[in-house]
Amino acid sequence: MPRENLGLSMIFLAWSATGFTNGHASVGPVEATIAYEALEAEVRVSEVHPDALKLLQTVLDRATRAAARVSRAPKSRAEALAVLLTIQHSLESHNFLQPANEADWPITIGDALKPLQIAGAQLERELAFPDNARRRERFDMSAPFYFVDCDTGSAFFISVGQRLGWGIRLVNVQKHSFVQWNLSDGSIVQWDWTQGAVFQDSDFSAKSELSVNLSRRGVYMLGMEAKQSRAYFLGLVGLNAKKVQDKMRLLELAIGQIPNDPITQNNYAWAIATSSELRTKSTLAVSNALAALSAAPSDGNRADTLACALAADGEKSLALAVQDYAIKHSSGQAKAFQENKRRIEANSICE
Repeated sequence: MPRENLGLSMIFLAWSATGFTNGHASVGPVEATIAYEALEAEVRVSEVHPDALKLLQTVLDRATRAAARVSRAPKSRAEALAVLLTIQHSLESHNFLQPANEADWPITIGDALKPLQIAGAQLERELAFPDNARRRERFDMSAPFYFVDCDTGSAFFISVGQRLGWGIRLVNVQKHSFVQWNLSDGSIVQWDWTQGAVFQDSDFSAKSELSVNLSRRGVYMLGMEAKQSRAYFLGLVGLNAKKVQDKMRLLELAIGQIPNDPITQNNYAWAIATSSELRTKSTLAVSNALAALSAAPSDGNRADTLACALAADGEKSLALAVQDYAIKHSSGQAKAFQENKRRIEANSICE
């Protein structure tokens, strides 16, 4: 399966749709960022909250202004970290929560910018989650909350960087994303939205045998170029598209730019496996699902995709065995995986 008190007069001073000027350096427009382009594409192919584009403009403008005040052209690791922490705090001030449960991870920017209908004990459980508890002082308890996970959070950092001319890149590892910034002095800074801190290679066992193997295959700890990051986020939009033709157009674009990205492979396979109109492509679904699962063998979500792809390809017995494996390795998704097992048993399409 797949509150920053800046003062409104200061926030919108000299604002224009084509960017603003900070000192003598022009700042790029929000509309030219990866996050905005992905959200704008999403508006055309699926349902998005009516305030999402306006909220994104505000989020990126505030974060950009805050970052530029710290340093317009960071040259050292210390300056870069100060900028990244400032962006982090600016995003947190919009009540962006890291979902405590995997089932709540947003797929797209539009999903992330949808106000949540949570309160009381449910909200307290989210706020008690360690990644949220440490940022609670910046939350406005009277305002809506939003679920922003590792890759949607990364999109905001990348987009702020685009506006300021900084080459901040997306990096995907097993079930996680973060950003990487190669500075002019040769140093590299990696930042994790989820933890609100520097990402250490050791955090995800970068030296494990599997990680070393994935590095040799070119699918681990590699910073994406801007066009690849753009393709990645447009691929996520495709996963949510209502029409099959929009779904496949965007996912084909993504798989063309980042054919070895396991998340994109999994999403491409899932889109095919869950569409009756694409049954002739079922072998492609199996191939990409296998590749995606090979990068994270204990990922129940990817195993669920493989099982559904195998079922679409007519391999029912094998599909059921793989689905049992997916259920065994589920992370808060066992109920959904069991439903897909029943669909496979009934010769129906997974959902």
